[in-house]
Amino acid sequence: MSFFFKTYKLRFFLFFALATSISFPESFAQYTLDWAQIYGGDARDEAFCIVENSHGDLILAGHSKKEEKHLWVISIDEHGKPVWGRTFRAKPISGARSAVITRDSNIVVAGFSVREFLSQREMWVLKLSKDGKLLWDKNFGGDGDESAYGIVETFDGGLAIAGFSSTNEDYQDDAWIIKLDSAGNKIWERFYGGSKKDYAYDIVETSDQGLVFCGYQSKRGGGYMSFWVTKVDSEGNDIWDYVIPFNKWDVATSLIEGLDGFIYVVGYTRSISVIDYDIAIAKLDQDGNVVWKKTISWGMWDQATSLTTTYDNGIVISGFTRSGKEMSSDFAVTKIDENGNVLWQNIFARKSLDYPNGVIETRDNGLAMAGTTYMQGRGWDFALLKFKNNDQPTISFQQDSVATSNSSFYELKSCIKTKSNLKNVQVFFNDSLFLDNVIKDQKINIQENDCNIPIYLKLDLLKGLNKIKVVITDFKNHQIENACKVYFIPPSEVVW
Repeated sequence: MSFFFKTYKLRFFLFFALATSISFPESFAQYTLDWAQIYGGDARDEAFCIVENSHGDLILAGHSKKEEKHLWVISIDEHGKPVWGRTFRAKPISGARSAVITRDSNIVVAGFSVREFLSQREMWVLKLSKDGKLLWDKNFGGDGDESAYGIVETFDGGLAIAGFSSTNEDYQDDAWIIKLDSAGNKIWERFYGGSKKDYAYDIVETSDQGLVFCGYQSKRGGGYMSFWVTKVDSEGNDIWDYVIPFNKWDVATSLIEGLDGFIYVVGYTRSISVIDYDIAIAKLDQDGNVVWKKTISWGMWDQATSLTTTYDNGIVISGFTRSGKEMSSDFAVTKIDENGNVLWQNIFARKSLDYPNGVIETRDNGLAMAGTTYMQGRGWDFALLKFKNNDQPTISFQQDSVATSNSSFYELKSCIKTKSNLKNVQVFFNDSLFLDNVIKDQKINIQENDCNIPIYLKLDLLKGLNKIKVVITDFKNHQIENACKVYFIPPSEVVW
């Protein structure tokens, strides 16, 4: 296995300053573009996935193609500057389709490599150290065509990978799930589908340690392509298997278990007679029952490629859109609530070909979206957009952060300003929990600009130093806190 650092030729996405923005009410959490960059040289560089490590660096994986196509992984810091990059040359043609950060802080990348002297692919899985050095790599497959599309680390420390394989009697593509241990050894593999082409594009592990994957099945459910979601147990045995009808040409591309325990699946749909694609999204319970399904339109041709959960129990969807007769395609991103209502979205309109393939929520509650861009005279490059969240909750006190009192009776007045739903609000008094779940029976007015959550407490102060702390927790268990100190000096001890 050979690899080397790739020379970067960085260019800023100044063009996004001209982005077309579709605005929604300010009462909801909003994002603004913080920075955007492209990475690549004179090769054709395409990014297919993005993850964030424990240091806040963003890892992008895909391929770089000049004379040959090779798997390429780069690490970018929180400001958009490259940390490292490595290209892996196992076979003449190879590429990455998905990646995951493991609990030991390393990186596992899944994709494909092409067998030499054959035009068929095999699944290729690599484990890299946090600085991109190869720890191990494994190939899987038979004599057919195979590739990985989705990967997840499982509860037992292993890996579950979704893709397709045509290693069967009739050489038709089947959805393929393979389970590995932490060292990359195969534990089991299963094939799913019917007699036609069936693909698994993404996979997640649910809170009950089952596996849910999505993709499409051909000629099932009355359509040409069916929006397909299947749940299996930790051994790959079927639990349920459903197609969700939207139209006649439906594909599920990505899924996630929401913070509310439901499963959200996105993709795209169109009729057979009209080339007019719309975003398709469905919310399922753990038994596979459809809670709701909806379509979203950005333009004339819209396809969703990825989704992620957000700290306030929302869902963000990324994809691309085309409108009118222009051959260009644009990055697009939409945020919805748990009922599928659109809260916020942006379309970045440029005269270029832009294809986002992954979106994540970052540690600072912002967003990062990665994909590929093409401009005439520049070629194909990795593209990375970082969004800033402008609506982080804040905690303030009406009194000074350090105050004195001559009375043991003290009235605390605090205010929480938020444009997002919160999971919990707690008050600590002298390092002990004084009040829990402040918002349990309180409806948060997120349209209120002054104070969404007022807190009024009557406290009996101890002599000397008293510490009061307010802690708010979002739906990803991120916490923000603020504290004040009150010194109680009895009147008899006041020096006049």
